[in-house]
Amino acid sequence: MGNVLRLLLLPIIFVIGRVFSWIYALFFGWWLDERGGRKADARFAQEIGEQLTFLFTEHGALVVPTEGPLRRVMDSVYTTLEVGNMRLLFLRGRGDLTVRVAPKHSPSDWHELSLVEMVIETPQGIGPRARLSGLDDVCKLLMTKWATLNEALSVGGYSTIRQRLAGIYDLPGDDLWRLGIRIPDYLNTRPG
Repeated sequence: MGNVLRLLLLPIIFVIGRVFSWIYALFFGWWLDERGGRKADARFAQEIGEQLTFLFTEHGALVVPTEGPLRRVMDSVYTTLEVGNMRLLFLRGRGDLTVRVAPKHSPSDWHELSLVEMVIETPQGIGPRARLSGLDDVCKLLMTKWATLNEALSVGGYSTIRQRLAGIYDLPGDDLWRLGIRIPDYLNTRPG
């Protein structure tokens, strides 16, 4: 009797749950989720400010609005800083941290911070990449490499860095996979 009752009630409960999720999305989700996301972004910006204080005190970093089509999934948060010759985009979701960098003069040309640092340090090709698993790792990298990163992303220095990045993006996919580099299709200029 219990199994029969369970088989009858399970689809009904599923349908009711689905209806309530649609009602929530229609009446509340479109503004409540985004509002909660903005609060989470503000907390993340505060955490970045606490961990990377030198960017704000020594280099005058500013939190700027994050532009672009970033979808908020699960517990994802993002914050953009403008500092020196660069913009830094911090993304965290499900415990993973990604830091992207773009030159201030070309704010939509985003690349992984560790990849940019690698092509600065290894102009002849691919070398070891820094592991950025937390804000403390980002802090160490930015503190030690600040001058070279800032110069490389300047108006005069970025064309060289962009050429080196294009060379990496044009490598065959299996080489990139072995190196742990995933290139979005829109950056891959290699035909076919």
